[in-house]
Amino acid sequence: MRSMTGYGRAIVCLESVQAVLEATSVNRKNLDLSISLPKEWQRLEPEIAELVRSRIQRGRLNFSISLEIPESESGAVFDRLAVESGLRELKTICHRLEIPFEPDARLVFEIATSGRGKTVLPEAEKVSARVLEAAGNALDELLKMREREGAALREDLAERRRRIWETIGRIREESAGVIPDYRETLLKRLRQTGLEFSLEDERVLKEIALFADRCDISEELVRVESHLEQFAEFLEADEPVGRKIEFLLQEIGQVNFTDKA
Repeated sequence: MRSMTGYGRAIVCLESVQAVLEATSVNRKNLDLSISLPKEWQRLEPEIAELVRSRIQRGRLNFSISLEIPESESGAVFDRLAVESGLRELKTICHRLEIPFEPDARLVFEIATSGRGKTVLPEAEKVSARVLEAAGNALDELLKMREREGAALREDLAERRRRIWETIGRIREESAGVIPDYRETLLKRLRQTGLEFSLEDERVLKEIALFADRCDISEELVRVESHLEQFAEFLEADEPVGRKIEFLLQEIGQVNFTDKA
């Protein structure tokens, strides 16, 4: 048994960028997949979708890739040659337009920082294998989390099933004495009336038989026990069993022992 709630994360370094892959899932009857990728890597979406569907069948799953530029690549050190080249280009343009060229520290800073934080992503074809491998790692983490939560749910449900099974056992034991007790109570009341009657009186036997028929809950007990046995099997199954368990719980909840009285 697995839960449908999970989170997985993986990081892969690709040339000048660091790709962070995240996968999150919540409860949903069918697989509802949403994928968010950098526009340069949109062509990888079908492969990622196929990978997800091969491993996950149910739940609303969001898969995303965000990019981080390592500090060493983000321009912590200014490119002196780039700044000088930018100033020369700007000076040439100003002279051509007959505009006074009076650079100051602020202009130098703006030129120096204009290219920081910008990077060119490697082509999707070059990184597809590593991205898909990282996607698989993120899904591994997500599935492990779903399995851990599923194990906790299975333990809780198994304990609740055990309690219901014990209660059904007590009901079966106590129901066995209902008809003899009723017979004795009926005979006692008849004797208190002072009327003469036979223990083989057809009317007395008929009344006891009708009561026995109304109070017979053996069918309900067998049905609930059968549901609980199937419930235990589903708890140990590897396949998705959420709908099956939901159906059994509905059936168990509809069993009524009181309408026979």
